[in-house]
Amino acid sequence: MTATLESCNYADIIVKGLTQSVTQILSTMALAEVQLDGVTHDVQAHAPSDLSGIMSIIGNNGEGTIVLSMSQALAKSLVARLLGMTEAEISFTDCFDGVGELINMISGSTKTYLSSHGQESFRLSLPNIVVGSNHYIQNRTLDDTNYVRLAFTVNDQPLYIQVIHNMK
Repeated sequence: MTATLESCNYADIIVKGLTQSVTQILSTMALAEVQLDGVTHDVQAHAPSDLSGIMSIIGNNGEGTIVLSMSQALAKSLVARLLGMTEAEISFTDCFDGVGELINMISGSTKTYLSSHGQESFRLSLPNIVVGSNHYIQNRTLDDTNYVRLAFTVNDQPLYIQVIHNMK
């Protein structure tokens, strides 16, 4: 039987959906080794990175933001594998575009997962990319918002997914 949002905690469903999406996409598309290291709901937990892809997810029952963050070295490695090229052939622009494509695939897969688990359909924004050495995305929660950060190890390097949402 498929779980629905009414029978499960929404945070559990989104963590399962994101974990499945990240693992499936990176292992299949980029031939990467992916391991979930931990999940936190502490909004003060930072995910220092060089590149972050950000997409909004909007539905009838709320909205949220999904953020994918990683080092430039990991981005270059993943994008090279996605494109079937060597890392030496990957430019900074390729990394930038590749992180946008990765957040797009992960968000789209998570959207499908949520829809198959009882949530109404969602709309996704276009991806936005933040670039800057050792930057982090600060999230501010309000009374009706929730935060979750998933920490992964991908090919022995850290990768983070952050979600802030007010889904009901």
